Order: sequence, then structure tokens, then C-alpha cells
Amino acid sequence: MDTTGTITSFSSTPKNRFDIGGDGYEVQTAGNSYSLSNPDSNTLRFEVHSGDRAWYDSSYPDRSEIEGDARIAAGTPIAIDYQVKLEPNGPNNTFVNTTSSYFILGQMHNDDSASGVSTSPPFYVNMVGDKMEFDALYALPGGNPSNGSSDLKHLTWDGPTIVPGQYYDINVQANFSNTSAGYLKVSVNGQEVVNYKGPLGFGDPTYWEYGIYRSPASESAAVDYRNMTLVTGSAASGWQGVGGTSSSGSTSGSTTGNSSSGTTSGGTTVTNPTGTASSGSTSSGGTTSDSSSGTTSGGTTVTNPTGTASSGSTSSGSTTGNSSSGTTSGGTTVTDPTGNTSSGSASSGSTGGTDTTTPAKPTTPVAPTLTVADNTLSVSPGGSIPLGLGVSVPHVGDNVTVNISGLPKYETITDKLDGKTFSGNSITLTAAEVNSGLSLSSSYRGHGHPTATLTVTATDSTGTPITSAAQTITVKDPPATTTSSSTSTTTSVTSSGTSTTTTSGDGRSWAQSHLNAAQSFNNHPDFARAATTRSDTGASSVPSTPATTTTDTAAGAGAKAYALLNQMMAGDFGSDSHFAQAGVASSASSQQQANFLTRPLH
Repeated sequence: MDTTGTITSFSSTPKNRFDIGGDGYEVQTAGNSYSLSNPDSNTLRFEVHSGDRAWYDSSYPDRSEIEGDARIAAGTPIAIDYQVKLEPNGPNNTFVNTTSSYFILGQMHNDDSASGVSTSPPFYVNMVGDKMEFDALYALPGGNPSNGSSDLKHLTWDGPTIVPGQYYDINVQANFSNTSAGYLKVSVNGQEVVNYKGPLGFGDPTYWEYGIYRSPASESAAVDYRNMTLVTGSAASGWQGVGGTSSSGSTSGSTTGNSSSGTTSGGTTVTNPTGTASSGSTSSGGTTSDSSSGTTSGGTTVTNPTGTASSGSTSSGSTTGNSSSGTTSGGTTVTDPTGNTSSGSASSGSTGGTDTTTPAKPTTPVAPTLTVADNTLSVSPGGSIPLGLGVSVPHVGDNVTVNISGLPKYETITDKLDGKTFSGNSITLTAAEVNSGLSLSSSYRGHGHPTATLTVTATDSTGTPITSAAQTITVKDPPATTTSSSTSTTTSVTSSGTSTTTTSGDGRSWAQSHLNAAQSFNNHPDFARAATTRSDTGASSVPSTPATTTTDTAAGAGAKAYALLNQMMAGDFGSDSHFAQAGVASSASSQQQANFLTRPLH
């Protein structure tokens, strides 16, 4: 357990490890000089620029993080405490954050090797602009926790708007159990912003990872962390860390209510998590309420964060329980945002109940953003090139898919996530597959320069489906053989037995053309392999010719094609093929055949 936050054996080299309070962490950065530094024995500074990625990232995301080695079993109480500062990166000491999806400062990540599927972190601290946000995910036992699954539930709580250059103390108390035993409590500078009881996580081990993990953005960003501590088991209860801030709130009398901004006694005004004040009054020794839904004592109405009033009454010295859906005094049922219930109890001079200080808010549909590195690509036959495609995920855990249409039959797309190959005119991939890195391969074997236009759209199907604007990628397939010449070739055999070659058209001789045909015949299962010359096929009566120059390749290729054609015709018409007979008739007829071979067989 890390109880000191002291950094030892520091290294900024990717894949290397160092210790914090005796706990091991692995460096996962782009490896630049600014990516990770150690200003003092209790502080780490993380910085990212646009395009900074770890060795295992492709086109997504920007990353400078460290990952804890410890895998913590589900159902284990965990406490994390640290101070975090976002450095100014905009004009007038402002913090600029233009990310389209997420800017994650810390995450309790699921051990996906245990779950067998890729998941989003069941808890993370996110920045939306300059506002801090806390997110939790869970899937009940037997449910599918993978992104986009209908079993995956997402809860979100608002935190403070940050002041750049100022440290904030973050205290997290959690139990990642996807049963009723789960809970999550988060305080910022001693003010409670989350108090949730219910299923949390996916029933798998988790590990702590922190730094900067964001969707691509143009601006640079830097974050400082100090006094990082993490404890588990019985030590987690009430852990305040090193240099942290104790939870605020004071009472007189015998009880206190819980809220994100304060507690009260003797009828003092109580401010709820959203900043709306509600007054409560009590009889002697009593106290008032606080939660997201509102409680009351002494018959006073308390307004909850949504503005809905509820009334209640208590007897002398009694107090209310706290909840997200409503409480009463003297032992009430409390319902959390997911519909799980827990019973609170109260007696004279004491407090009972379970509360969530801020109800989880619904996420607003946001269209995914597609990024295309190059809208015009060229791939050689038998070759492969990076497609250069990426997609944002508006909210962690959203079901984002990418559709690519217009893929010709001679092209395929392969992802790096699991090596899966996609083909067909219209294909659909997950965001994880796309962001793992895609390659485009061509098996084109024809002539010319075919061009295909790929149309790409991204859809977030979480809640109300929303689709991005379409982008296009033009892919041009060069022919298997290209030349700058615009000539073709004609070959003739002279009476002296030598051959000459002239070219015109596309730069290939007639023999070269028909050599391709010969190769095709060679590969055809119904034909024997072709001989190189007519003499090899039995046309021995043809007089031998003097040694020739390299231009005889044309005649040889023509002879080869003729022999194959002769073999084919012999198969069709029997051994007495007219072509076979012509091949042995006479020297003159052989010369005539040679002349015939110089003409295209069209």
C-alpha cells in the first residue's frame, strides 16, 4: 500500500517502472523530454502535445500516463487521495480544453484480461472544458460490460470549475463490486460531490492509472500530481492521504446531515450540491438535511437540487437520512439512482441513512468526430497502406460504430485490434477497431487505374442515435505493370531466321502480351506446363535457326503461346489437330506459322 506518496527510482522512459510509496508504476508516454518529469520527491508533471501517443497507440489518443502494477480484487475497499493542478495553457492564465470527447485525469481501469472483453474504466475523473466531472460505469453480474452493450450503465456527477494553477485535493472511497455492496464517495477540497451506493464496476479486478489521457486536440496541456496515495482493505476507511483536506461540516447537538457544501445544526441554512440553499429548522438537539432530493426536520420544507419541494417532520432530537430520491426521519428506505435501495435508521439524537449527494445526470447525445489523415490514397496491387482513419467517442462507454461504404471487391480493410479483415461494399467497425489502426490492402490484377470512393460515417447509438457528417477517401489502384512509354511491339521473323521487334501503344511487345497468356495457361489445371520453344512440343521438323539477339525473346514467347494453343486445340479436336499438322508440314509452312504468330489473335 502507498501511504507516503514518495517517488523513488524515477524514470521517464516509456515501458520503464518506478515506485510511488512502494507501489510500482509503468511509464506510458510518447517519450518526449516534456512528457513526464519529477519536480520533487512527491510530485509528477505530465504534459501532452497534439499527436503524443504511447508505443501501443495508433491514431488515438493523446497520452501521458503511468499505470499501477497492482490488480485489486473486486469487492476490496479502496481509498485514493492526491492533489492535482491543471497548468494554464491559454491567454490570461486560462485553461483551454478543446477535446471533443474526454480529458481524463485519472481512471480506475478494469482488468480486461479477466473480463475477456475491452471495456471503459468503471471510474474516471474527466474534464469537460474547465469543469471537473466524475463518471462511473457498471454491469450487473452476468451482464456484458463491453462498450455499446445494453447491459452497461453510465453515471455522471458534476464537480467544480477549476482555477488553473491551483491544486485540488481529490479523495476517493470506493468498492468496485457490481452488487449492492458497491459504493463510491468522492470529495474535492473536503466537499463531498459523490456519495453513491450501488453496483460499481464489472466484477473484475481493477488498477489505478493517472496522468493525461485525452481525445486529440491542438493545444498542449500539462497537469501536476502530488502526494499520490492508495490504500486498500481496512486502511481505506476514512483515509485522508498526505497533505489532503478533511471533509468539512460541523454540528452542534447530536447529529449532522450530509451535503457537498456543508452541514447544519439548529436551523442553519444548508446548501445542496448544486448551490441551492434550503433552510431547515429543528427542535432541541435536532439537525437538518442536505441531500440531492431534500429532507426536512421540524416540519420545514427543503428544496432539492431540481427545485422540487418535499416536506417532512421529526420529533425532538431526531434527524433525517439522506438520499437521492427522498428521505424521512426515523428509519426510511433510500433509493439510489440505479434503483437499488438501502434502509436508513434514526433514533433520538443520531443520524441514519444512505445518500447520494448528486444524482447521476443523463449524457447529452453528441455526434462522433471522424479524423482522416489523407483524403486521397494510392495502393499498389498486392500492397497495403495505412487508412489513416480515427473516430472520437463522445462519452466513455458510448456505442460508437463506423460505416465504410464503396469498398471495391479487390480491396480489404484489416484492424490491428484483433487482426480482423473486412470486405464488401459496406462494412461496419467498432470505434475500438477503428482507433487500433486500419490498413487497406489491394488484390487488383487488371490494367488501368481504377478509382474507388469510400464514404465514411460514424454513429453513436447510445440513447438517441446520432450520426456524424460523411467524409470521403478516394483510393486509386495503379496497374500491376506501368511504363511511361506509349508504344506497343510488333515482332517479325526474317528469312534468315533472325527476329526484329518494334513497339507502339502501351509499351509491351506482342510476345510480352502473349507471354502473360502463356503464364495463364501454365497455371490452368487443364493444361500441362508449356514448353519454352516449339521444338520442345514436338515440332522437331522446324529447322533450327542461327543464334539470335535478345530480340528472340519475342519469338520464343510467341512460340510458347502457339504451343499452348496447339495443345489446347489438340485436346478439343484430337491428336490430328489442324494446328499440330501444320506444325510439322514443312519448313515453308513453319515459316508461315512464324509470320502468323507475329499478328495479334484478336
